[in-house]
Amino acid sequence: MTDYVDVHGDLNFIYRSIGIMSFDPELDVDGDLLNDFLEDFVEKQRELEGDLMRLEANPADEALLANIFRAVHTIKDNACFCKMEPVSQFAHSLEGLLQAARSGVVSFTPQLSEVVLLSMDRLNTIVQCFVAGEPQQVEQNLQVEESLLSISNVQSSERYAAIQYSLCLLSDNFDDLGSDFDLSAENNEGDAAVSGGLEGDLDYFYLLMKQSEQRSIFWQDRGERILSLAMEMNGIAGTPIEPYKLTAAIYLHDFAMGLLPEFIISKNEQLGDSELVLLHNHPLIAAQLVERLSDWGGVREMILQHHERIDGKGYPQQLKGDDICDGAQLIGVVDAYISLTRPRADRLHKRSVMRAILELNNNKDTQFSSHWVTVLNTVIKQRYLKRS
Repeated sequence: MTDYVDVHGDLNFIYRSIGIMSFDPELDVDGDLLNDFLEDFVEKQRELEGDLMRLEANPADEALLANIFRAVHTIKDNACFCKMEPVSQFAHSLEGLLQAARSGVVSFTPQLSEVVLLSMDRLNTIVQCFVAGEPQQVEQNLQVEESLLSISNVQSSERYAAIQYSLCLLSDNFDDLGSDFDLSAENNEGDAAVSGGLEGDLDYFYLLMKQSEQRSIFWQDRGERILSLAMEMNGIAGTPIEPYKLTAAIYLHDFAMGLLPEFIISKNEQLGDSELVLLHNHPLIAAQLVERLSDWGGVREMILQHHERIDGKGYPQQLKGDDICDGAQLIGVVDAYISLTRPRADRLHKRSVMRAILELNNNKDTQFSSHWVTVLNTVIKQRYLKRS
């Protein structure tokens, strides 16, 4: 084995820029080769990030997409040459997704751009672990690799769910995901429409959600958590709700929360009557937005009714039982579960999963749908059985 990396001069900056603070003295890689790989990796990562930003502004620019593909391809080849198998394996999966985008199988969207960017962050972590001789997150990395490949392999009607699943995995939200996430929703004529004109609408809804989430540190990535769990529950229940419509409803159901005054968003105590009026208007605003768009039948009702209660004590219409649409009942259960298990401005502590499940079950047939709480119980049990 040759001498290990000689850290000096500008290389110190390179190592720091990708988070490398230590080196494994037993690493069987030529020091000069490793230096060259790391230097080129940093350069390719910066080029790729810049090209991604430019491609988001001009998604039809094939040259930019080709540049991004070549950057990942070069990283893969260099890793193979240096016998960095975890790095080359992960880069190969990302390369496959980018090739699908180049060939037109997958459309380049802001969500896909985020998948690529977060994948490069994960690849950076894999490089760090390899160089430092630290254990790789083998199972998690494999899940991400499989999810990247599935984006181009699933039917077009299931692609949004596949992208969301990858985003959740790449955001390290493993506590909120089950490994049996269902991407096998039945393809029907309604779902097929998502590959047409509705795709642009979904992209726009997603951007509205992400912009709204920036209003509070407690909201960030909340939409992805809700969507991943809701899609899993919908799949286990036999997909009674069209996946692309459920996706749209979840993107928008709390969008208008971002329009509330700052003093309401950040208030850490009970809201007053006038403040509650403003809060209770947020489903109306988003529902009115969808009402003005064609081809989204049923989504308005899911958004408008997701805070209704089975006993009629919800808002804004005080609907009861079966008068609340199935999608709204599902979103209401998932929204409550995510709220209970994450900190909020008015409650910095979060409940355990089991405590949250107990609270939801105690409120079946009063606040929440008994059917969807039972489905949630099934999902949580499956997750814990897989971990045990």
